Amino acid sequence: MDKLLATFTLHKTGQTMSAVLWDKNSSGDKSIIKIEWVDNKTGRVIKEAHYHDEVFLLAQTDGFEVGETIVIKIKEKDNKEFEKGVYELMLFAKVAEDSSVRFEVSIPTTMQEGTLYVDEIECDTSFREVTLRIEECVCRDWGNIAPVIKVSQHVNWSTAYTDDPSRCYKLATLQLTKVGYSPSGKSYQIAKIVKENGVEKISYVKDSFKQAVNYLKKALKNNTPVMCGVERKTGSSSNDGISDHFIVIVGMGTDEKGNYFLFYDNATGNTEVCTSSDNKLYCYCKEHKIEGVGDDRNTYILSEISYKKYILSRVIESIKNKK
Repeated sequence: MDKLLATFTLHKTGQTMSAVLWDKNSSGDKSIIKIEWVDNKTGRVIKEAHYHDEVFLLAQTDGFEVGETIVIKIKEKDNKEFEKGVYELMLFAKVAEDSSVRFEVSIPTTMQEGTLYVDEIECDTSFREVTLRIEECVCRDWGNIAPVIKVSQHVNWSTAYTDDPSRCYKLATLQLTKVGYSPSGKSYQIAKIVKENGVEKISYVKDSFKQAVNYLKKALKNNTPVMCGVERKTGSSSNDGISDHFIVIVGMGTDEKGNYFLFYDNATGNTEVCTSSDNKLYCYCKEHKIEGVGDDRNTYILSEISYKKYILSRVIESIKNKK
């Protein structure tokens, strides 16, 4: 994950710091918006950001109490809209123990292309130093990769281990083995079960999510399938406390719903359903989750009372088998 850091100074109360922005070029490419945060004194240009990126203002405060809420207002130049009817955004953050505050600058989902961004910051209070932090989104540069395992190589429920009613892990492992791979000991847990007020809920792990998506993209580009654990119902008794089923990621692409990973399931005897082009798990970058329903003929999932979908919980790195 690339992190681009630069620092400038916000002066005293009432002054503003300008940030100039424009499209990447004049040819109509609206997929990337360039932001230049410019220091009023030095004229230093900081960096660009893309519409998928997560952008934060990290500010060092002076004279505030820990836990105190600070408010800043950001707005577009020439009174332009962030989205329909919205001309300015109010950002709230609490002062941390080291006197810093972290404002998340969220890009409206209705403006994913051609997004206009902040080019003026108004501070109601005095700050010493502010850092713009840009975290590159893992959803950028999303390719289209056809299944790296042929349909004819699919391992279905009746293939092996028929005396084991909970053989999905074994079959997913066999699916990898059939094309020369095995699951390794390294994995990324991107979802876990937590309790809030005695009620279980799914919590998503941001850093692991980013590592997992980057790994999946890299593996698929190298024609490597990847076994993954999923949550399909509540009450898992697995070692990680959430994964109750295992599938194999075999491809990726983009459609009108967004970016997705293609997967094969081994849990039924119907290979057509288990290798369907509708077996898609969509990547939701802002929520740090990956989930999907898959083929609507898959009664294995749709018959579940809990979720009626696959929720990706663990990504297990693959290793090439020695010949």
